[in-house]
Amino acid sequence: MRTEADDLYKIRLRPVQDPITHAWRCGKAVVNAGGAFNQRFVTKAEYDESGPNICRQKYFKFC
Repeated sequence: MRTEADDLYKIRLRPVQDPITHAWRCGKAVVNAGGAFNQRFVTKAEYDESGPNICRQKYFKFC
């Protein structure tokens, strides 16, 4: 990993209890925390109503 990252970044790895499900559990915790992150999701209902335009609106607000 060190060879892939710039020297200005500190690399620290730590063992996790279950590496198979760790990323999923972390993602679940972020979603359950709510806040601004959840406002970036597109629901099926939103997509069905607006199509790809809803993605442009939520993800590319500068356009």
